[in-house]
Amino acid sequence: MQQRARSFTRTALYVSAGLLIWAANFLFTYVFAAVACARGSVPAGSTGLNPVSAIVLVSSTMAVIACGVTLYRALSRVRGRNRQAGAETDAFIDFMAGAVASLSMVAIIWTAFVAAVPVC
Repeated sequence: MQQRARSFTRTALYVSAGLLIWAANFLFTYVFAAVACARGSVPAGSTGLNPVSAIVLVSSTMAVIACGVTLYRALSRVRGRNRQAGAETDAFIDFMAGAVASLSMVAIIWTAFVAAVPVC
């Protein structure tokens, strides 16, 4: 039975995709809020949310969706895998990618709470 060769770079990016998405969202959220505060607070919009909070919520929603795609891919690969010899490594990689994506979704939601408090 032939086992396919895995690229280390692709595997590392796949497993750490959730962390990379969280880090990008975290960096964007706090840099954007800091720049908005440095330039002066923006008055509240017509929806009751200030523009900074609205943009933070939109970026966090997009990040949660991206982690959800990673989680869906990992779960579908784990469920679709037949139990054959040599597949344990692939199953472990998919399990870890799903677990990291799940924890990253929690961290992204936690980061999105910055939209609920006054920014400046």
